[in-house]
Amino acid sequence: MGDLFTEIFEEILDSLGEPAVREATLVDLRKPLKQLRKDYRGQTRPDFSTESARLAYTIAYHPYHAHMALKAFKRYSNYFDFSQERCSMTVFGAGPAPEVVALTKMLADSHPHVRHLVVDLVDIEPGWEQTRVLTLDQTIPRWWSGNLKVRHHSADLATERGVKRGAHLCADRNLVITQAFLSELEMGGGDPTIPRFVASPQNKYSTFLDRLVQSLGPRTLLLMSDLSANASRMSGLQVSIERWETTTPRAPPEFSVLYTWEDGLIERHVLKIMSFLLIGKASVMGDVRVWVNTESGVYHCQGTQYYGHTKAGAYMTQDEAQRGGYRAAAE
Repeated sequence: MGDLFTEIFEEILDSLGEPAVREATLVDLRKPLKQLRKDYRGQTRPDFSTESARLAYTIAYHPYHAHMALKAFKRYSNYFDFSQERCSMTVFGAGPAPEVVALTKMLADSHPHVRHLVVDLVDIEPGWEQTRVLTLDQTIPRWWSGNLKVRHHSADLATERGVKRGAHLCADRNLVITQAFLSELEMGGGDPTIPRFVASPQNKYSTFLDRLVQSLGPRTLLLMSDLSANASRMSGLQVSIERWETTTPRAPPEFSVLYTWEDGLIERHVLKIMSFLLIGKASVMGDVRVWVNTESGVYHCQGTQYYGHTKAGAYMTQDEAQRGGYRAAAE
């Protein structure tokens, strides 16, 4: 599974106290963990208002999500701008914040000159702030000694107030992440298909997506991650974004969208595979070199299996590939 998973899991268990206390706590968490799994199987939004539910989730799921986030960050690393000593990130649906754990790990391993990280964590459940003392304060110092500033926000993105607050947290960030947005949308009773990207009376959540994209700064990247069960919706969302770009007068110009699969990150019986959608201005993503398979009509990104390894193909920028009618390969 990797060192990150092991480090996180061991730190969480150590925080529970002496072996006897730890064992008693784990026994007590069986019931809330069983309820979490029942909720996920039944496509019901879990209730994280209790400390026991949040701790059960943190032990059972948080290390895996951090592991997947690190894999995704490494795959997309050539898109990220880590040229400065300071970087910033906003995470929607943050929960215990595995993305922050993963990003600090990548900074420690590959970008040691980045010494300041500012993070805004947004979730509808305010109790996660208390849980993050365990997931952030007690784990990150094991590998990263930089200055981490975390700001916690509670917001319902289905409300106008929540939409305004969320959009405000996107403007000047290096990276914006939405975690399991489509899954939460489906569990919450919203429109799971998201037929179009702009706001509509039938889809209260599309207002947030519309505002979010319009509020992205010129160097900001938006990474949407969700269960692979929503892969077709992710792909449909990509089409909606591209259509929205060309038909909506106020749309930001020249968006680039990269849709890929992240398969085989973890064992399938432990957690479902995740899929990712990366969105950014062409000024950010357009200069990145991709490998175009001129026979199949798709392009492959650096770090993927077929990058530079198909019989017929050529290197070009992602912007050139998209303008030439090529689409991102699902890998």
